[in-house]
Amino acid sequence: MQIKPIDKAIDRAIDGFSLSLWLSILAAVVIFFVVILLLVFPDTGFGQQEKGDLPKRQIHLSIEEALKLAFKNNRDLKTAQRTLLSAESSYRVAKASCSPKLSGDISTSYSVYNQINMDPSVENTYRGGVEVNFSLPLDLSGSIDRSLQQASISLSSSKANYITTCQNLVVSVCEQYYDLIRLQETITIDQAQVKMAEEQLRIAKARVEKGRAPEVDVMTATVQLNNAKQSLKRDERDYLNALAALLNTLVLDHGLEIVPTTELKYVPETFTYEEAEKEALKSRPEMEIARLRLESARIALKSTSDPYRPTWSLSAGWGYQVSGTRVSEAIDQRPDEPSWSVTTSLNLPLFIFDGGVIRESKTQAMIDLEQAEADIKETIDSIKLEIKRELTNFENAQERVQIAEDNIKLAKETLKITELRYTLGSSSYLELVDARNNLRTAELNLLDALIAHTLSKIRVHKALGRSMVTATGQLIKDN
Repeated sequence: MQIKPIDKAIDRAIDGFSLSLWLSILAAVVIFFVVILLLVFPDTGFGQQEKGDLPKRQIHLSIEEALKLAFKNNRDLKTAQRTLLSAESSYRVAKASCSPKLSGDISTSYSVYNQINMDPSVENTYRGGVEVNFSLPLDLSGSIDRSLQQASISLSSSKANYITTCQNLVVSVCEQYYDLIRLQETITIDQAQVKMAEEQLRIAKARVEKGRAPEVDVMTATVQLNNAKQSLKRDERDYLNALAALLNTLVLDHGLEIVPTTELKYVPETFTYEEAEKEALKSRPEMEIARLRLESARIALKSTSDPYRPTWSLSAGWGYQVSGTRVSEAIDQRPDEPSWSVTTSLNLPLFIFDGGVIRESKTQAMIDLEQAEADIKETIDSIKLEIKRELTNFENAQERVQIAEDNIKLAKETLKITELRYTLGSSSYLELVDARNNLRTAELNLLDALIAHTLSKIRVHKALGRSMVTATGQLIKDN
C-alpha cells in the first residue's frame, strides 16, 4: 500500500508537536525547581551583586592580625624578600671567591687514532689516573677584598631596602584598616541620622496636622531625610571601595568582608625635636643606604687603579697518571711515584695603553663619589624636614582630639535642648536641622581626629626609623 504525501506531512507535524511538548514540559520542570531553590535558599546570591549588597562572608581582624596577613601574603614584600635572598647569595659567592680552592678528580680515557708511518696502522691508547689541585688567591692589590666589601655593602643595602618596604607596608595597611573603621563608623552615624530624620519627619507631619507648624516643615524634613539617605549611600559605596583596597593589600578573597576588631584609643605621647632628630639620623634606613652608597663609591674609585697594581697567585697539583696501548700495558708501565707541582706567579704591570678607558673610569668614579656625598647631605636635610613635619602633625592631631571631644559634648547638649524646644513649639525646624547637623559633624570630626592621631603616631615612629611591628616577628630592627 502506498502512503500519500499528505499522510507523511501529518506524521511529521505530529512528531514535531510531540517534541515541542516534551521540551516545554522539561523547561517548566527546570523553572519549577529553580523557584523552589530560591524560596528554600534565599541567600544563594542570585541577584545580590546587582543590588550592591555587602559581602556575606565575614572575617574578624585586629590591626595586628591584618599586619600578619600582609607580611605573609603581600606581593611587594615578597619581591623585597627575594631581592634580599639574592643579595645574600651574591655575598656568599663573593666570600667564597676569597677562600682557597681544592679540587680532585678521577679520569679515564680511551683513544683510537691512525699512525702514519712507512706501515700505516691504527693505535689504541688508554689513559687514566687521579689528580688533586690546590690554588690560593693572594690579594696583593686588594681587589679581592674590595669586591667582598662591595658585596657586603650590597647586602646591607638590600636589608635596608627590605626594612623600608616593611615600614611602608605597615603604614599602608594601617591607613587602609583605619579608613575602613572610619567608614564603618560613618555609616553607623549616617544610619542614626536617617532614623532621626524619619522621626523628625513624623513629628513635623503630626504638628502640621494639629496646625502647630507650617507645611514647609514637612518639606524641609523630607529634604533632610533624602539628604541623609544620600549620605548613607555615598558612604556605603566608599566603604566597599576601601574594603576592596584592603583585601587587595592583604591578598584575600574579594568575597570577604573584613570586620575590624581594634578599637580606636587616644593615648597621648610626647616627642622632643632634638631627640627625635638624633634618633632618626642614627636609625633611618635611608641614612644607612646613603652611607653605604658613599662607601661603595669610595671603593669603586680605588678599584680603578687595580690594572696598575701587581698580582700574585699560588697553586699546587698532585697526580698519578698511567697510559698505554692496552689496559694491562698501562698498569704494568705505571710510574713508581706520583707527580706533583707547585707554582707561584707574580705579575708586575709596566704600562697599559687602552685608549684612555682607565682614565675615564676614574673620572666617572670621582663623579659618583661627589654625587654620593651630595646625597648624604640631601638625605639628612630630607629627614630633618620630615621629622619636623610629622611632629607638627602629631601635635596638631592631639589638639584636634581634645577639641573634638569638647565639641561633641556641646553638640549633644545643644541638640537635646533644641529637640525639647521644638517639641514645645518654641524653636523652628531649621534650628533643629542645624543642631542635628552639628552633632553629626562633631561625631565625624572626633572620629577623623582619633584616626589622624593614630596614623600620625605611626608615621612619627616610621620617621624615627623605629621598628613598628615586633609581634609578627617579621620586621625587627637590624634584621
